[in-house]
Amino acid sequence: MREARSLHQYEFGTITMQTNVDELSNAVVLFLGFGSASSPRMDNEGLIQAFGKAGLRLESQVLSLIDEVSKFKVDWSKDSLESAGHMIHDEMHRRHPRLSNDALRALAWKFTFDWR
Repeated sequence: MREARSLHQYEFGTITMQTNVDELSNAVVLFLGFGSASSPRMDNEGLIQAFGKAGLRLESQVLSLIDEVSKFKVDWSKDSLESAGHMIHDEMHRRHPRLSNDALRALAWKFTFDWR
C-alpha cells in the first residue's frame, strides 16, 4: 500500500505547482545548510544530489520562499534581530502552515544572518 503524501500548493506567477511539503521542507533545510553549516548558503548542487531532477524545481521554490522572507519589513527601532527572527518564523508559519519547524527556522536564520 502506498503512503499518502501531504501536498500543498504554491503560486508562482500564473503557474500553480503541487509539491510534497516534506520534500520542500527538507529542500529548504538542505539548501540553506541549516543545522550543518556555520552560516546560510545556497547549495543547489546538494539539492540535485539529494533530489535528482526534482532538485531544480525545488531550488526554484526554495528561492521563492527566500525572496518572500527578504521582503519582510522590520521596524528596527522596535524590534531586535531575535524578535525579527521570531516574527519571520511566525508569519511564514501562518502563510505556509505545512512547512516543518526546521524549514521555518532555516528561513528565519537566513533572514537574521543577512541583517547582521
